[in-house]
Amino acid sequence: MNFAFHDWVGRFREQGLTPANRLELRTLLAPRVILSEPIRLPEGNGTGSGQPKIRDLVNWEITLATDHVHVFLRDLNQSPRWRESLPNFLVDATNLLQETLDLMRQLEGANDESDLSYFAQPSISPHSQNQDYRDWTALIDITRDAWIATATTSPDQARSEVQRWLTIPYPLFKRLVFFAVAQSQLFTSDQALIWLLSDSRHWLWSPETEREAMRLLVKIAPLLSPTQLDSLIDAILTGPPPDPYPDGIEPERLTQMLEREIWLRLEKCRAAGALLSTKALRRLNEIAAKHSTWRLAEDESDEFPYWIGDGNDWRTHQSTPLKRRDLETWLLENPKSDFWRDDDWAERCKSDFPRTAAALIRLATRNEWPIERWRSALQAWSEEARVSRSWRFLHTTLLDFPDDIVSSLSRPLGWLLQSLSKKIDRHEADFFALMGKILNSTQVESAESEGEIGFKAINHPVGLVTSAAFRWWFRQRLQDDQRLNAMVRPMFTRIADTHVAIFRYGRVLLGANLVALFRVDREWTEQNLLPLFNWDHGNDEATAVWTGFLWSPRLYPPLLEALKTPFVMTASHYDDLGERGRQYAALLTFVGLEDSPTVSRKELAEATSLLPADGLRRTAQTLVQALESAGAQRAQYWHNRILPYIHYIWPKSNRVRDRAIENDFARLCVAAGDAFPEALRELKHWLAPLSGPDFIIHIFHESGLAERFPLESVEFLELVTRGDSFLAFSGELSDTLVAIKRARPEIELDAHFKALEASIRQRRGG
Repeated sequence: MNFAFHDWVGRFREQGLTPANRLELRTLLAPRVILSEPIRLPEGNGTGSGQPKIRDLVNWEITLATDHVHVFLRDLNQSPRWRESLPNFLVDATNLLQETLDLMRQLEGANDESDLSYFAQPSISPHSQNQDYRDWTALIDITRDAWIATATTSPDQARSEVQRWLTIPYPLFKRLVFFAVAQSQLFTSDQALIWLLSDSRHWLWSPETEREAMRLLVKIAPLLSPTQLDSLIDAILTGPPPDPYPDGIEPERLTQMLEREIWLRLEKCRAAGALLSTKALRRLNEIAAKHSTWRLAEDESDEFPYWIGDGNDWRTHQSTPLKRRDLETWLLENPKSDFWRDDDWAERCKSDFPRTAAALIRLATRNEWPIERWRSALQAWSEEARVSRSWRFLHTTLLDFPDDIVSSLSRPLGWLLQSLSKKIDRHEADFFALMGKILNSTQVESAESEGEIGFKAINHPVGLVTSAAFRWWFRQRLQDDQRLNAMVRPMFTRIADTHVAIFRYGRVLLGANLVALFRVDREWTEQNLLPLFNWDHGNDEATAVWTGFLWSPRLYPPLLEALKTPFVMTASHYDDLGERGRQYAALLTFVGLEDSPTVSRKELAEATSLLPADGLRRTAQTLVQALESAGAQRAQYWHNRILPYIHYIWPKSNRVRDRAIENDFARLCVAAGDAFPEALRELKHWLAPLSGPDFIIHIFHESGLAERFPLESVEFLELVTRGDSFLAFSGELSDTLVAIKRARPEIELDAHFKALEASIRQRRGG
């Protein structure tokens, strides 16, 4: 045992955290690396991934310059002197933790998106799941405790340290940020939401930050304004990006995993007291109906990527036989995987294609079909590194599958074709022939009318083969007006046939690729696809193609001209689009801002007036986003785009007023920049006291408008803060009033300015 830390603790108890003791402590807690022989795999069982990894050459482990740190910390934490000294060690603790992760990065054990810290320490807050097996995790505890102590004695310093954590590119520091925000009152809910949804919502879903993201979600959900809550719920309903989930997961399992993640976050929000929107409740009820046994865990175990149980869930493992004949027998005796008897079949399919494929094919010649084993094999062979070889040897076998087997394996076959489409360079006729067999096997099915059709489409066999065809097509060096080639034209025409209901999942993908189809083959698109966008031909079909198109809509003037009538009509079918309705509202707004000659302002005004409250809120948000994105040209953009839109398109009826729109119009005033006085004159009748004006005050303070337009600033601030709803806690409002008075000293005699100052004094009790 290293007694250096023991001796240091003794000196600390006598002297406190003197400069010398602080320097010595930093030395004792410095990260170190222990190297050892790597674990050698048997010959032929390597990864086959090309360049060896560091762990292939040497095994490594992170430790600290001293050992048994957790033991000493438990004793130190009882000392008032230690707790009082912690704020002085916060910067050092952060530095040590960053050095540890930098060292891991050098050893290929950490990067910007993964550091596996949740394995080493599942929870930033103290928790029974933290086993303290690794000494270096004591740095997490010290950093956490030092920040908590600092937040009490020096809130500004604590905020500054969180801002610093945000710049350190490891998930562990994102976890610390989320913990700090959830455990204190130092940050606004709006700021917390921005951090939670940063990097395209990655940290909301990543297992690397799951525990702390869940705790933050529970904290802020009931505190958010309606607009902020809408943003959060939209992020949850959209679901996680595909990157957190590895390839090869069975589609049914993947669907269940995605539904579980969405359900869990929605249920956490509801349990915390957030008022969920109608569409969120609809989605929640839809998932709950499919999984009636799901419940929130009382011990919060559902907030952890993994949970150390009580030891009663033992499972056995068996290895597949090495010889092909023995493997055939084993497959017949074990046609399905068993949760309690795990096996290595899926891994065997990846590492030993010849024997596993030969065994399955030999059984097929005897009309023996272990379907689940085929499903696992096809998914393993669909991985990018294996799919070309798999296709080269299996394409004729797959085409010879009986129809009922194709039906049973349609989804894994679809995944294989989708993966293959990225690189196929041979047997392309068989590639399309197998697509045809899959379509034949599904055409007797009926399309489900409930639930989000877009999500179903990308996971249904019809959607998978349609996506595969498009991926192949996009590799053909497309040009405008070159027409669809002989490979894809028959398939796309078949999918566009509305007499086959199940092909609607493919029509979603046709809609998603509408612009490309229109540009390459306008005649085919006008004959086969554009009619489906007309709501007069049926809501189900129109919903499918509009859903696909609105995944990533683009304004292509010739297409907009051809699609004008159904485009305008879609405003009255907003609710049919479900989650995609908000994308339609945004697109409709951009058409209005572009002042397109194709759709008149009168038509746009009529369509916008048909949008429900949710659509109008999205329209207001889009106006703000467009103006804020104009950069240095904000004033010109206000004059040329936003102002005409407000005059000629935005509804004049008072029915559209609500808190979210009032908030967005306040942001619109601030975003106008040099045109702020004009924007205020134009929009002030839309402004009202905000239930949570802190964010508006913040962006207004940061804008510098107060110094440039002091009179208008007072009018604006009074409009958004007057009344009982104003909480007046923000120092930024006081700073803004100081800036106004500095720019125009005589304004302190103004009645409105005095009212603002009095309101602040009253609510501060002074």
